[in-house]
Amino acid sequence: MITAKDLRGVLAIMPTPAKEGADRLDATNTVDLDETARLAESLVHDGATGIMALGKKSTTDEQCSDKLHVCTPEGRDAASSGRTLAVVSTVGWVVGALGIGAGAHSYRSKPDGITGQRWSNENNPAKYMAQVNETSQSIVDHEEIDREKAAGEFMFLGLRMIEGISTEDFRQRFGKSPMDFYPKIESWIEGELLEEKAGSLRFTPKGLMLANSIFVHFM
Repeated sequence: MITAKDLRGVLAIMPTPAKEGADRLDATNTVDLDETARLAESLVHDGATGIMALGKKSTTDEQCSDKLHVCTPEGRDAASSGRTLAVVSTVGWVVGALGIGAGAHSYRSKPDGITGQRWSNENNPAKYMAQVNETSQSIVDHEEIDREKAAGEFMFLGLRMIEGISTEDFRQRFGKSPMDFYPKIESWIEGELLEEKAGSLRFTPKGLMLANSIFVHFM
């Protein structure tokens, strides 16, 4: 488990630059990747030893390329050497996030990139400080994320987006199609609550009205 003693240097918490019109309910692809890359490169150049941001699992040579406009030269070096690097992405699948302070939440991905651990700190500031002073620990809740829970969160978070989820991304991540993993999806498609088009699974207008009743099957 990561603690405050493991941190060295300067940790930058990076905002996500948005494009004009990002405040619209029907907006998609709202992250300004060029500005995000400029900001990340500036933080690295200025000496930040860590960056907290939305990220995708890891980099490979083909993912970390000039075409994506999201990798710094240091990032390309890390990718080509086989080291893991979190790169900024428009999709919020977080590899690791360390929360510091009262009420903070954290997550760490395991080597398989699918399962992980999630934990949270004491919410009350006075109790938080007392617990840290007495035990050097602040964690009050800890959760293991197994394969089934990870798949459910993939579906839940992905279906909240207008474009839905990529069925191929799900298959590559979990080894099965969403339909094989969740047989009820077929009945939701037949009931015109979900639709599969161009490799994406998403809610229909009718399904959006009943989204919460479907989400519970993934939680």
